[in-house]
Amino acid sequence: MRIYIPTYRRVDSQITFHRLSPRWQARTTLVAYEEEADELGGTYPVEVCPVRGIGPKRQWIIDQHDVERWGPVAVMMDDDLGFAARRTDDPTKFRKMGPDSHADVDAMMTYLQTALTLARWGSIRTRSGANQDPHDVYLPNRRVYQVLALHVPTLRTHGLRADRVAFMEDFDLGLQLLSLGYRSLTVNRYVKDDLGGANAPGGCSTSRTNATQTQAALALAKLWPAYVQTVERPGWQGLGGDTRLDVRVQWAKAYRDGLEARDMLGLPPEPDISFI
Repeated sequence: MRIYIPTYRRVDSQITFHRLSPRWQARTTLVAYEEEADELGGTYPVEVCPVRGIGPKRQWIIDQHDVERWGPVAVMMDDDLGFAARRTDDPTKFRKMGPDSHADVDAMMTYLQTALTLARWGSIRTRSGANQDPHDVYLPNRRVYQVLALHVPTLRTHGLRADRVAFMEDFDLGLQLLSLGYRSLTVNRYVKDDLGGANAPGGCSTSRTNATQTQAALALAKLWPAYVQTVERPGWQGLGGDTRLDVRVQWAKAYRDGLEARDMLGLPPEPDISFI
């Protein structure tokens, strides 16, 4: 398993990298454009991505991931994430994991590694709403974003791509997997949160406007009319306008339909997870 952190215009703010343990920092690289690579490279391991846009950048990561060296799983993490662990005395509450929480990070990543032996893609639970379902170790077929763990050989076998829409490309890739009957598993013992806030300066905010966000939402709904509905939600900082066009996705329905497709395609059943 290797971690990739796509980053842009956050040279002085690599929050996620500094919250990883030394063990996982050694298996992590930032993925940057050429104009920032030298400055970042003085402090961090960096790979230069030759294509622009978050979807093409994710696809480039998938294409160049060395399975023989790093194993079959590539993990993409946003560059501004913090983490927290469920408390054992009250699992509806959490304790913050700081830059020195190495044992917690190692345990969290072990849970994620285990998830990817039972599923072909997965994530870590988002802090918002995580006081619900506090006792489950993993949650199947939930929304996956910010942390995206992928079994690369599966993507290559089926020709699945991350560059078909400008934004919400992680949703599109997830629906491609679900529609083939590949479940996701989200680690529920730990949670993540974007410390910069939605659409914070840098990253996708440099190219995402209300117009391009609307185009992406409509494109995703067109690709997946059975599972994606567009909805109006409150606007984001820097996006312009009081509202934005977003999507509502029927993840569980996509997986149920995917199980039928799996039978028709003659794909083998996934591992049993009734014990978790």
